[in-house]
Amino acid sequence: MSVLVKKARSAALALAMAGVAVMVAPVSPAAASPTNCSIIAHPILPAYGRAAHCTSGTGEFRIVIRCSNGYNGGPDFYYYGEWVRPGDYSMTACLTGAAGGFYRSSYIAKRG
Repeated sequence: MSVLVKKARSAALALAMAGVAVMVAPVSPAAASPTNCSIIAHPILPAYGRAAHCTSGTGEFRIVIRCSNGYNGGPDFYYYGEWVRPGDYSMTACLTGAAGGFYRSSYIAKRG
């Protein structure tokens, strides 16, 4: 058998194996996610809260803020806005009183 025939058979076998691999590979849908998102000061409680707003995409999102009960540290508390769809606002604020109320940071959580 010539070297040319062996190379042709090897190439044909490789293509056939690749075709089988493509046929059995699982197809997963693209992950849905809100896009064009921003965090803004809470319209009623700007010093203690935040609001998240996403303008496009799919799925849901919510604002998550971290608060503490003192200027110099202390335990952290997390407060969560409601899950909403793009176009809506998710809002929450640090609670004042015994649980504190000092805003530390925030981020937007997303889910498909």
